[in-house]
Amino acid sequence: MNPIRSSLRYPAVTLTLTLGLLLLGTQAILHMPRMEDPSVTIRTGIVAAVYPGATSDQVESQLAKKIEDRLFKFAEVRKEKTYSTSRPGYLFVNVELQDDVKNSDEFWAKLRHDLNEARTAGEFPPGVIGPIIDSNFGDTVALLVAVHGDRYGYRELKDYVERIEDELRTVPNVAKLRRYGEQNEQIWITSSLQRISQYFANPDRIIQALQQRNIIQNSGDLQLPREDVPMRTNGLLLTESQIKRILVDVSTLRASRFT
Repeated sequence: MNPIRSSLRYPAVTLTLTLGLLLLGTQAILHMPRMEDPSVTIRTGIVAAVYPGATSDQVESQLAKKIEDRLFKFAEVRKEKTYSTSRPGYLFVNVELQDDVKNSDEFWAKLRHDLNEARTAGEFPPGVIGPIIDSNFGDTVALLVAVHGDRYGYRELKDYVERIEDELRTVPNVAKLRRYGEQNEQIWITSSLQRISQYFANPDRIIQALQQRNIIQNSGDLQLPREDVPMRTNGLLLTESQIKRILVDVSTLRASRFT
């Protein structure tokens, strides 16, 4: 049967099929998702743990087997593609998920909870650090914003960056924000050796006084007939003037009179 001859013999059928294909193509173009960075489900993760002082055989027998038993009880894990690598003091388990797993974040959350339960129950040997799950292989950097200004200090620039971050968090597709090059604020306490020797001040006592003042702790309650009023300390140091008003308990020099 010649398709060209049939299309000429039945023009109404040919036009109907052509119009239907045209409508289907137009609908597909209008409803086709268009994203610069399309959403891709990453089904690969790494479970890492540190076992200081252990050999490869000890890591394999005492740690890897227990983590694999925990992993393989999940139906989402693709067992034939999941394998572990034991090294002296280290363990790496490459985890591959089944192709039908749509929400991988839900599985990694369940696995973290399960491994935390095993660690709390004492199933892992003493001294093991972890396990830690790394599943962020699909993160992409979409935008890099630089904030600078010659007339502004680091604290002012930090305030502007925080305002920008608050606005970016309202964007639906923004998942993570990370800062680079941030300068931590520091307050230097300096004095001359002559002034320190004049008051017989020990620098260690000064540091101790600052540490004891710069904490938040429960100071008890004031018990009244009808209610208990909580008593609180002033809390953390926020300004330079608060640091200046701290009293340092220094020892005094007792002089003896000789006759």
